[in-house]
Amino acid sequence: MKKNAFNPFGSNYACRLPENLDLDKILQEHPFTPSFHKGNPIAIKDRLALVLDMLMGSLSIQWSQGEDKDCYANLCSAILQDLVRDYNRYLAYAVEVGIIEKGENYIVGQKCTSYRFTEVYRTSRRLRDQYIYETVLVKKIWSHIRDLEAIKKYQHLFDQLYHLSVDWLEAEEILKKLYGQDEFRKKELQRDTLRRLEDPERWTFKTGETGRLYTPISNLHEKLRKALRYNGEPLVGLDIKNSIPYFSLALFDAVAYRRLGIEELILENNVRLGRRYDRYDEEMKKERKGEGRTRRRHPLVMLVDFQNELDEIPDLKEFVELVKSGELYELLMVLFNIPDRREAKKKFLAILNSPSHWESPLREALIQRFPSLMQVIDLINTGYFKTKNSKGKAKWMPGDQVCTFAHVTQQLEARFVLDVVCKAIEEEHPEVPMLTLHDCIFTTPEYRRLVYSYMKQLAVGFMGFAPRIEVK
Repeated sequence: MKKNAFNPFGSNYACRLPENLDLDKILQEHPFTPSFHKGNPIAIKDRLALVLDMLMGSLSIQWSQGEDKDCYANLCSAILQDLVRDYNRYLAYAVEVGIIEKGENYIVGQKCTSYRFTEVYRTSRRLRDQYIYETVLVKKIWSHIRDLEAIKKYQHLFDQLYHLSVDWLEAEEILKKLYGQDEFRKKELQRDTLRRLEDPERWTFKTGETGRLYTPISNLHEKLRKALRYNGEPLVGLDIKNSIPYFSLALFDAVAYRRLGIEELILENNVRLGRRYDRYDEEMKKERKGEGRTRRRHPLVMLVDFQNELDEIPDLKEFVELVKSGELYELLMVLFNIPDRREAKKKFLAILNSPSHWESPLREALIQRFPSLMQVIDLINTGYFKTKNSKGKAKWMPGDQVCTFAHVTQQLEARFVLDVVCKAIEEEHPEVPMLTLHDCIFTTPEYRRLVYSYMKQLAVGFMGFAPRIEVK
């Protein structure tokens, strides 16, 4: 073969499937006619493999966050719809022939159907790669995994990934401690994540809707990060403690609110409030021209009033002080009667990121303790009533209201970590190793103090005060 000969198999995508799953045999024994590609068996098999790979990826995320080995996972319908237009038919087929099974937690308008592999495939001890070569489909898949604009914007962070490697002896020791003998699937998927990290052809590098950056370390179990090496050196992480509550304080500080353009962020993310503001602004313009007096109020006037009266609103003042002292989650553990700090944090953020009509004892406890805080959350989340896991009549559609609180706080987090701290270090100390994971910056021990000082100092200019930073 000529050295420079064109390789038609060079562009591909590897789907991760249970080793004992033979799609050819299943499709031959149980013919399947989807809505599209009816006369193209290879295209059908590729799309079935892709749907199953995406389920495997969703399960991997669940497991990396500590979920049970037999858990179910949701699928991102927006991505699936773009890649496999009739994906629901593929899911129904996979259920019908016994490849996957449905969960029983579907709630109209709140939770969509979740899935997992059936026991025969869940107990397969190994995974295998099933390659997709169809050019158009492969390009679409990679457009969801790797964003050229993100690489261009954060080229320095992308280039840092080439210096990463895995200490496999340490990784295997960690995997042995993390997972029991019956959790081989979790173990194998984390191994696969590490293998992909060492292969530039398989890297994920993209920004999400809120500007958060997703890289090859995003779905890696936090304990396995100890096995990563940067030019042979271990990594340390500098993590903004209570990151989302920390950035949420920009809602209550008049100076930070103006400096960071919080009003604009809220109105950009909230369609309904944006329309209200447009009508208010139009009437204000008429009033200034002497064409009558507006009866409309600025849609965020309550938020501005709270900023001006913060010292006179006990629950808001307490919330701000708890966040600044780093004691918020300790109070929530008591309030929610949850002994685990991480679980209390998870429940708290889930409430703030859910539609306000989703009632629960924990939400009621928050309303009782922090009534003004919850008024603010409900205000900026106005119009948010369908989550992206909704289905049926409540199925998420493009243009539906997002959770404004989640978007604004995550946008602030991404802006600070990526565009303020990392950019400053890149410009002034390009030799410093840097990898990011949302509110955390990883570097080598040699540069820990430097990165720590940049994060502290720049936070004062960004938010008005420095957060607590935990070194991991």
